[in-house]
Amino acid sequence: MDLSKDYLETDDDLLSKVNEQLEMLLWSSSDELFEPGMESRFSGCLDVLLEKYNSVLFQGLMLQLSANRNKNSVTLAEALQWASWQSEQEFGDQILELLLSGLYHPSPLVRDSACSALVYYDELIAKPYLESALEFEPHPILAENLVSTINSLESSN
Repeated sequence: MDLSKDYLETDDDLLSKVNEQLEMLLWSSSDELFEPGMESRFSGCLDVLLEKYNSVLFQGLMLQLSANRNKNSVTLAEALQWASWQSEQEFGDQILELLLSGLYHPSPLVRDSACSALVYYDELIAKPYLESALEFEPHPILAENLVSTINSLESSN
């Protein structure tokens, strides 16, 4: 059976579709209130997108993290928390890349969320990444939180 290119979706087409859906989801969820550790409409939608698009969703989230530098900080922070709850076996490298990128985001809220999400995701590997982020953290309260988290990780090991 000969399938023409018109019927085959390329990786770029798929990523573009995911990115559009993420943009709409981030926009529509901008007024949502999030409770730590609680399922939300937003995280439920991310679950549906993950089931549909698998790893391409994390590529889309990376694009959203870099494209929305000063928009939707609350929902981007929630997306990082959601990512830390996903299967390490299936998406480990992509989740780690997303969380590490969040440590250097312009929004203090996103950076703080990336810190806690990284520790939740894998506290055994978090310390060197947090120490590196601490060197560049301009916000004094976030720097204190990073020091406290690093000290906590050291005392638990």
